[in-house]
Amino acid sequence: MTRRAFDAYYTPDDVALACVGALAPLVARGASICEPSVGGGAFVRALRERQIGGFIQGVDVDPRAPGLELCELRTVADFRETYPIADWIVGNPPYRDAEEHVLHALKIARVGVALLLRLNFLSGQGRYFRLWANGPVPLHSVHVLAARPSFTGGGTDAIDYGFFVWTRWPPGVVPGPPVVRWVAP
Repeated sequence: MTRRAFDAYYTPDDVALACVGALAPLVARGASICEPSVGGGAFVRALRERQIGGFIQGVDVDPRAPGLELCELRTVADFRETYPIADWIVGNPPYRDAEEHVLHALKIARVGVALLLRLNFLSGQGRYFRLWANGPVPLHSVHVLAARPSFTGGGTDAIDYGFFVWTRWPPGVVPGPPVVRWVAP
């Protein structure tokens, strides 16, 4: 199978809606949000439907990405080369650059980061030291998708996914261990 231009494998609306449901208790009303790979706009639609956050900035390398039109501020660029001012970074980064997207998001998000990633993102020695043992922001929770999604419009890609959430803690507060939850099909 040939890869799609701009690695455009858009998140299904039902998956985005289920994922952002996990954010409701964490995101303050009116919080600014950046969707770093807005693509088809599933996360923007889900955030609006669940009334989570406020101002949404969309970033995408594809100037024709339909999700850009749903955002108050649109940036056509590689997210890793942008510095949006946002409380939260929420979305589904391209698989091939996922770790770079996570590290960049953790540097710039004022409050937290929530990204849909493959569950095997938890493994790897290098990633252990860059993110889990000495990461810039502690992992708050992983919300395992009980049903494997399809990003190609049929069946599944036989890969397990989770919605990873990182949150900054107030100075002096020691975070507890990350929580694992499941997102029902």
